[in-house]
Amino acid sequence: MQRFLRRLILTGMVLIPLLAAAQDNKPNKAQKKSDKKKEQHVENKKKGELKGRKRHMSLQTKEVRKRMKKHSRYINNKHKNRKSGFFKRLFHGNEH
Repeated sequence: MQRFLRRLILTGMVLIPLLAAAQDNKPNKAQKKSDKKKEQHVENKKKGELKGRKRHMSLQTKEVRKRMKKHSRYINNKHKNRKSGFFKRLFHGNEH
């Protein structure tokens, strides 16, 4: 019985690291290509968003642009030193 347990433990010690190492696959060409495509898609999305913001601002009159700028500064200054919410402080540690 002890001999069986020793063999079982020994084979377990040998097989478990091998099985764990078998799951650490390197990304193949298709995965790399899809990752690159996703990154490019995200970049294009950001560029489109910036382009849309610029267009939106260009359609506004000068007075409206000044008012929007003034309001955004007011909001940023108002919320700059504001403490984050209770749950965010509770669950996100020192990120407040």
